[in-house]
Amino acid sequence: MPRGGITGRRRGASSRGTPLKDLEDVPPEIENLFTLFDAEVSPEEEGEEEGEEREEEGDEDQPDLPDRYGRKFIDLENGVLTPSKDVANICRDVFHKIVLPDAFFQKSLKKHHIGVYWLEFKKYANVEKYDQTLVLDAFNKKCRARYGDYISKMKKKNQKPIYFPEVVWNEYVKAWNTADAIKASKRCSNNRRQGKEKALPTHANGCVAFDVTAKKMAKENQGKLPHFWDLFLKTHRLKDSHELCSQEAKEIERRVLARADELREEGIDPDYDAIFLELFGRVKKRKQVPGAGQATKLYFPFATSSTAGSSSSSSSGLSTEQVDELLEQRVQPLHQEIAELRELVNVLSQQVLGRVA
Repeated sequence: MPRGGITGRRRGASSRGTPLKDLEDVPPEIENLFTLFDAEVSPEEEGEEEGEEREEEGDEDQPDLPDRYGRKFIDLENGVLTPSKDVANICRDVFHKIVLPDAFFQKSLKKHHIGVYWLEFKKYANVEKYDQTLVLDAFNKKCRARYGDYISKMKKKNQKPIYFPEVVWNEYVKAWNTADAIKASKRCSNNRRQGKEKALPTHANGCVAFDVTAKKMAKENQGKLPHFWDLFLKTHRLKDSHELCSQEAKEIERRVLARADELREEGIDPDYDAIFLELFGRVKKRKQVPGAGQATKLYFPFATSSTAGSSSSSSSGLSTEQVDELLEQRVQPLHQEIAELRELVNVLSQQVLGRVA
């Protein structure tokens, strides 16, 4: 990557503000990366640019605890880098530090571009305990997604960021204003909005991950994790009108309540978490149950792409007795099949022994 097309600024490795260049006892694997793509900037450029917001920082339940080199600890869960907000913030800082001269769109982000960002990402993220091939694959997906958002925000703002060289910014603007780019942008916008004048929200939780909200609710409830249905209503209900934020959320509520009424008519006390899992507990993209987001791992750890419609799956919202009952229902047919196979083996063995005799 030619140095002339890249500029940036140094960032602290964590919100505690420890600059990597000032750290002592730097590990050899990252020591030689400190000077990559760096450029001097004036003190006034060191702060955040006006009008640009940062991803929400961690709350008091998730303290900022960097490693001895000032890097945040990043986990790999089901092929996804977590905590999501920390990974997003690091990606954002990396994009600011390294301006690619030819990555005008998300689709323009090539493998070698991601390789450059990966080297920079590891300066701020400790992912050493995981298989690096798996981590890189997860970073590839996250980097592409965040880069798409990053470019989209810049296009909407239509104002040169302070860390962009003038000549590079002009090239970006030129690429965005071509006839093909404008046509593709309108097409993608219509696809996202599904033809609506304004895109409807999918939830009302802002940029806060569902699992973070669940932990906050647990803290307010003496450490007891809330039922998933309570979490769903909280994350999908508008704060001003207290109505559900989308037609899809309203349809989910309608079906869950209707199923609960059916169970009451049968003399069964409904479990709303189990009902939701039965009706909608099918894992889709990002290995998450739609409506559960990152709280999927808390409530539906055993959900799969074929879970919906099966009453034999369990969630952490179920009681121990209910989980045991559901597991027994799932295991019972296997016991019966094993017994039948054993009986068949005994019959065949007796036939063989009779022929030998």
